Amino acid sequence: MRRGVSTLAIITAVSGVAGGAWAQDASPQASQVEDIIVTGQRGAIASARAAERANDNLTNVVSADSVGQFGDQNTAEALQRLPGINIERNEGEGRTVSVRGLPSSFTQVTVNGVRVGTSEAGSSTVALDVIPSDLLGRIVVSKTYTPDMDGDTIGGAVELQSQSAFDQPGDRYSFRAEGNLQEYADQWGPEVGGSVARRLMGGDLGLAISANYSQRYINGDDLRNEDGLRSITRGGTTFLYPNELNQRFEIGERERFGGTFNLEYRPRDGMELFLRGQFTQLNDDDTRVQQLWQTERSTGNEVVAITDTSGTFNDVRNRYQVFFQPTEDRLFSLSAGGEYRFANDWEIDYQIDTSRSRWSQEDGLRPRFEIDDIRAIATYGQDSLTVDIQRESGSRPDPSVAGNYRYVNLLFIEEERTDDISSARFNIRAPFAAFGEDGYLQFGAKFRTRDKEADKAEFNGDPRTRGFTDTYATQTTFLPDAGFRNSFGPFVQLDALRDLAIRSRDALLADPRFQRQDNTVASDYRLGEDVTAAYVMGNWSLGPNLTLIGGVRVEQTEFSSQGFFFESDDNGLNAAGQPLSAVNLGTYETDYTEWLPSALIRWEPSDTLVVRASYGRGLARPDFDDARNSQAVRFDPGDPANTRELEAGNPFLNPLIADQFDASVAWYPSSQSVFQIAVFHKEITDFFLDFETTNLAQTPIVLPPGVSTNFDSIETVINGGEASVTGMELSWSQTFAQLPGLLSGLFVEANLTLAESEAETSERPGESFPFPGQADVSSNLSIGWENDIFSMRVAGNHRGEVLSGLSGDGIEDRYRAPFTQVDVNLRWNVTEQVQLYVDGINLTGEKDIRYYVGGRQNLFERVQDFGSSYQVGVRATF
Repeated sequence: MRRGVSTLAIITAVSGVAGGAWAQDASPQASQVEDIIVTGQRGAIASARAAERANDNLTNVVSADSVGQFGDQNTAEALQRLPGINIERNEGEGRTVSVRGLPSSFTQVTVNGVRVGTSEAGSSTVALDVIPSDLLGRIVVSKTYTPDMDGDTIGGAVELQSQSAFDQPGDRYSFRAEGNLQEYADQWGPEVGGSVARRLMGGDLGLAISANYSQRYINGDDLRNEDGLRSITRGGTTFLYPNELNQRFEIGERERFGGTFNLEYRPRDGMELFLRGQFTQLNDDDTRVQQLWQTERSTGNEVVAITDTSGTFNDVRNRYQVFFQPTEDRLFSLSAGGEYRFANDWEIDYQIDTSRSRWSQEDGLRPRFEIDDIRAIATYGQDSLTVDIQRESGSRPDPSVAGNYRYVNLLFIEEERTDDISSARFNIRAPFAAFGEDGYLQFGAKFRTRDKEADKAEFNGDPRTRGFTDTYATQTTFLPDAGFRNSFGPFVQLDALRDLAIRSRDALLADPRFQRQDNTVASDYRLGEDVTAAYVMGNWSLGPNLTLIGGVRVEQTEFSSQGFFFESDDNGLNAAGQPLSAVNLGTYETDYTEWLPSALIRWEPSDTLVVRASYGRGLARPDFDDARNSQAVRFDPGDPANTRELEAGNPFLNPLIADQFDASVAWYPSSQSVFQIAVFHKEITDFFLDFETTNLAQTPIVLPPGVSTNFDSIETVINGGEASVTGMELSWSQTFAQLPGLLSGLFVEANLTLAESEAETSERPGESFPFPGQADVSSNLSIGWENDIFSMRVAGNHRGEVLSGLSGDGIEDRYRAPFTQVDVNLRWNVTEQVQLYVDGINLTGEKDIRYYVGGRQNLFERVQDFGSSYQVGVRATF
């Protein structure tokens, strides 16, 4: 019965492409499935919905055709139209994925079943911007799970699948060429990609190969105050103002390339051997131009005037610095395995795999010019900032004199981060008559080992000690065409400044005061995680249309973390002005075992309804940055006693545990419509909470002996108490082939996810908060029209407000503002094989805004503005 329903859904897809000529009387003939090739946007959507319908658990699918139909700049963006899916953006591109509004670190990502590592400094979150979407055959997002799946699936599991030669009835060749333009960069970049899928050895051997290359130029504004807020009382009223006003202009050139291969041998039904590999690389030649106004130096009477949205500050330090930071991000995965069905219907499958993520920066340079003790007038809000400087007579330096901006510091960084993951698994399935005609028992085991390491060499010193007495007056400057132009600039000419940085670096490398060994080891760490898992699962056929899947999984985790404590100013010196001394904190080790039961019911009461319900217990392990055994203290050398800021990991964190309940009903009222409603509820204990305070006693941090506990701020991560997340997903896919004339080409795809969450923590008793990282609203709407020649679509994606982190007193609670993006896609089928396309991305120029609350006026934490992007290209398939 299920095969017939699945086939009907696939034929439904074809009926949409055909314009509805036989949409109402299609019959579920399984023999037709092998000859169907679905094309067009409506066909791609319908093909994905058919795949979702066939699965036992609740999934969302991006089909192979969908990957190429929309204007996605990378794999993260290929997921953004699915129900309950949000992508987090960085520098104008999608980067990470969250499911049902939960933090992106709760989303597990695999490539062909291989758990892949991350290039993030201390996070398990996989950055998907390194993977071109052209390399994929299909993407499957699982929102409920069964015991044979990894237990750390709180938000969802994203499986990226390579193209397969067995996806098509015959050989297939495709090619794509594109030009892309980012609004502020005003420079076109190329992109090319192609794939080959062939069947060999009489059709038993399949080989699919794909490759992609792209180059993108990116410019944008990035406004930050990640150093928190300061308070001052005037006339009985307390005002808040930013500790720093960090204005940035980003100039980037991203080169992305990669390839995949998928070799499969299928000599008969029930037997397969495979070897699959993927390699991708992202080269990011990034230049960050900054003006950092340190208003935190202004206290007492040095705050001349203050309101909720503005301030006049004396004793402000202005740091003009440019960070030249070329980076390379590589991701490699390889898997081998097979499946075999025996004559007695026993089945076994097995896989061994490995992956490596490697991020490196070989020549990071940050020259800095500085002027102290100036007066600045700042006007700020949730998403804006203007800064004016005032000239004063007397002892203060004149900020309008270029010679007062001195070349005082050079930072030189070489860094490498690696994340190596290897695993082996097997599953055995045996028919079990007591569980019904199609019932079976299944059990399996898996071992995964992970090693994440960061090795950073950081040299920091004063170039004046080697004879470089440069100032603004000795440099060629210019004013940029940027959003901060009225208060940001002038800029030093970048090529000349980089040459100055290289010459001063080479001179400083001969100075032992520049090469401080303690400074290079202070940021190093090594983390290890080994997971041993086993499970047993049963599948009961309770009737021809009713299936129950249930069982239990056990996972044993061993975790270790090695790191350092250090205390230094921005020049890498301690409070006495001497090279810092890093203290080895040793290796912290812990292990824990969790039992994870789950059960799932799938019922088809009729040919138009599919009902699912499930319960599962899952866990989330602490992010690497959260659980690292390292502590860093920074301070201003002008006031080392009162400006000490501590940032520390927490190796004592417990894993998060979640009991998860899901239910869904999918209704297929006709061959052109799909309606689905899903509800979910999660009971969470020991969630992870970014926490900021000034009281060390509120944290689990244990400092080395003799270290002062006087801190201006402390940032760490703690286990919260209990939290709950309850939500609903609504989705609708509809083609209108039954309508007359041009209206028959219309199609709509819409989804809405509403979530309500509540969390409590012992650090702020008596208060409740939204679950950190949880979006209250996620929605997508696509409206399009197509015929055999033309296709057009307008899509909107919306994410609601998100709590990012809490502070000890509530003044510096951080939120992420709602975000709405609008995209447009146009397609013209010149021939049956050749298509021209135009894409407009983020046409409304939406900004990514993060801010502090707690006062009468929200104040910015981070505001990114990278404008719109455009793509024009040609695609050919044979």
